[in-house]
Amino acid sequence: SETGSAQRELDHKLFLLKTLHDAARDFLAMGEPREMLSTFLLMSMGSMGTGKGFVLLLDPGTTDVLVEHRGLDAQESAGLLSESAHIATTYIRDCGLSVLDEGRSHARLVLRGGDGSPASLPPGTDVVLVWALDEGCSGLCGLGRKITGQPYTDGDVDYLLNLVDLMAQALAKTLAIRTAQGLNREMERKHAELERLLNRTESSQVELDKRVYHLNVLYDTTVELSRFSRPREIIDSFLLLLLGSFSVENGLILLPGKQGQELEISLRGDFSESSGRVADGPDTVADPVSLLGLDLTHAKQLLYLCMGAVDFEKLTPLSAQLLPGASDSLWDQAPELPVRPHAAILFRIGEGSPGLLCLGPRLTGDPYKDEDLEVLLTLCGNFLIFMKNARAFATIEGLNTDLSARNIELQTTLDELTASRSRVEFLERAGARVSAALKREMDRLGRASKWDLLWVALAALVLGLAFNSFSPFGVPLVPEVMTRESSPSLDAAQALDLYESGQALIIDARPPEFFAQGHVAEAVNLPPALFDFIYAMKIAPLDPSTPLLVHGRSISSIYDEEVAHRLSSQGHGQVMVIHSDLEELEELGFPVERPRETPAS
Repeated sequence: SETGSAQRELDHKLFLLKTLHDAARDFLAMGEPREMLSTFLLMSMGSMGTGKGFVLLLDPGTTDVLVEHRGLDAQESAGLLSESAHIATTYIRDCGLSVLDEGRSHARLVLRGGDGSPASLPPGTDVVLVWALDEGCSGLCGLGRKITGQPYTDGDVDYLLNLVDLMAQALAKTLAIRTAQGLNREMERKHAELERLLNRTESSQVELDKRVYHLNVLYDTTVELSRFSRPREIIDSFLLLLLGSFSVENGLILLPGKQGQELEISLRGDFSESSGRVADGPDTVADPVSLLGLDLTHAKQLLYLCMGAVDFEKLTPLSAQLLPGASDSLWDQAPELPVRPHAAILFRIGEGSPGLLCLGPRLTGDPYKDEDLEVLLTLCGNFLIFMKNARAFATIEGLNTDLSARNIELQTTLDELTASRSRVEFLERAGARVSAALKREMDRLGRASKWDLLWVALAALVLGLAFNSFSPFGVPLVPEVMTRESSPSLDAAQALDLYESGQALIIDARPPEFFAQGHVAEAVNLPPALFDFIYAMKIAPLDPSTPLLVHGRSISSIYDEEVAHRLSSQGHGQVMVIHSDLEELEELGFPVERPRETPAS
């Protein structure tokens, strides 16, 4: 029997050793602390032959307690979960365990058998072990009584301590891996944050470089334009600077003259793809007006369309406003241009008509950004100042030239007056002799006859004509309007028929102040003084075959004949004059619009 007892003891120890070997292998294959605790609890309960057990683990870095249990009823399980923090404080944190040293967890037996089960532990707890891995991770294991009723032996406790060591080492490895993974995630997060900061820094540097470049462009433009004093030179140089600074394929500047009777156009770039008209290659500058296919009338129509696309009232002198880009329908209505504007600015130098800057696509294919358009507006503001100064300089030069010419003219006039004075003195002496002879003759005859009066009138006429011909301020004997062929006329009744049918347009040639006092409804006011500007805006778009009925004259001025003549010279084939005043037209049935009278307060 002693031999059989010894053999059973050896078999039990061999079983425990195999269990430890299997536990070491299983623990190393696991990666989650809860899975290790559950496996440990099953192995320890199975090896010791007990039906109850629990294990607690203080989660490192937190105050949470990880709990696994087997064989506890619902009340015991609830009590263990509620008392887990108290148990951890009583048996783990306050027991003075040393931390892991050279692979050992320094597990300690704190309760065994007859010592009794404290009230905080589940009833029937027979053995309690505690261990410490590091300052942040400790654990506690409790097992109930064996099913056989036998006490735990020293061999059982050694086995449990070794099993705790194996689990503790696997936990230490797993926790180290988790810590390393957490550090790696933190490093990746910080690396991503550093990359974002680096990208932001690079973006800021790019933005700063762009701002510096724009400032250099502004400075270079100012320096370059300050070299010129002629408007034409400033326009050409400014457009070349824009094309180079923004890498633009082509562009143009369109600017009516100060009096509205001329057109300045600067055209630069490669237009072979834009319009198909020019194949001479880049930097084409010869005869830009013919290249554009624009005359003064079409240019004013284009500017009028652009004025309608912005708030023109806010376009004060020396100011500029952006126009819509290439995708806008505005440019579909405009006269054909070799430059399809991808960036366009309407500007105004003085009180006259506005000007237009159009830039084509960029060589890089990139669109114009908001900061590019902002710099364009700033550069355009500088350009306007230089243009204003250049025009003022040109005006001063023109005044000096006019003054010199007037001085020469005055000197010539003075010389002519001196010569005329000699002739007049000669004629006065001749007249005095004739008068004296006539007086003597009248005295001789005693009374004047009709022939004498005729001779006196003839002499006065000869002297007057001679004086007018010799005087530099002489006037033409016959007004130009009297020698010009009269325009076709139309009586008021026929005019009313054409007006009511909607086939004809009434042109009121009187000055604006007379037009404002009353006019035929829907009539266009076209006085001679404003003929060029109003014609380009309102009459030029009409069909040349449209009947134009012109009326309006005064006692001293024949406005209707003058306007009719100028309309005919513009190519309109059906221009007719109505020789009736506004009152006669109203009596005949023409609707007349008059200003409303403001009632007296």
